[in-house]
Amino acid sequence: MNREAVSSDIPAASILDLPPLATVRVLDAEICYREASGPANAPVVLLVHGILATSGLNWMHAFAPLSRHFRVIAPDLCGHGGDRFHRRRFTLEDCADDIAALIAVLGLKRVIVVGYSMGGMVAQYVARRHGGLISGLVLSGVDWGSPQYGRATQLVGPAVMEAAVRLVHLQVCLLRAPVALLQRLGGAGSGRREPGPLRVSMGEFTGHNPRAIGGAVRSTMRFRSLEWLHEIRVPTTVLVTLRDRLFPQAEQRRMAAAIDGARVSEFDGGHVAVREPAYATALLEACRELSARMARSAR
Repeated sequence: MNREAVSSDIPAASILDLPPLATVRVLDAEICYREASGPANAPVVLLVHGILATSGLNWMHAFAPLSRHFRVIAPDLCGHGGDRFHRRRFTLEDCADDIAALIAVLGLKRVIVVGYSMGGMVAQYVARRHGGLISGLVLSGVDWGSPQYGRATQLVGPAVMEAAVRLVHLQVCLLRAPVALLQRLGGAGSGRREPGPLRVSMGEFTGHNPRAIGGAVRSTMRFRSLEWLHEIRVPTTVLVTLRDRLFPQAEQRRMAAAIDGARVSEFDGGHVAVREPAYATALLEACRELSARMARSAR
């Protein structure tokens, strides 16, 4: 599970330069997403974040490099960040359906769906349930729901996770007053200054709905896809996080082997590799190679 939570060491240039949140109406719900425009007629990279993250916190290093070559779309999953919890319960399948609806309403073509951690589970469901809407798939920091992952997730039950989220939410609320005071003490007119990285990251994190987070934990604990991975028909790349303790690299490679024609690339990092700017470079290389494969198969 992705734990890109509030952190005072978040690089200011990344967190302060996020594309703004936009909202689109889909049936009886609204989906929030960030967009970084790319070159004219460029393929689309649609980024799907992990649990306890948001489109901003998970992908803050990726927007700039990816947008030099692709149009970048990054939604907040149901109950995370700016997205309201508009369902009675959270499921990975519903998240996949939300992404398919977003692709349809925005009229996106030549879409590469990139899923990290829980987002990789959602991305697998997108490929299975809505494969006709996408042209490529990148999975990273995730596997098929291996027994090793199952044992790890059982250590953190949904009730514990919900309590933790509520506690962090309270702590952030309590921090708002001293942060605001420090800003005011910083000089006259400081109240009109742009918010700093700490406030921006706190704002991202406090949008989480605790009930949705609990449902996300339940859904990820029960996720298993090995039996149907062979149904995925779009060109796929698995960007293996080599030092991942939650999703061992051997299981990530086993997942790749189960997907017809999938290729493997590597990043020498752990499960929170997305925190590293270098990961965005590895992701860009994976997306460009996949895009070239898509172009060749379309001829």
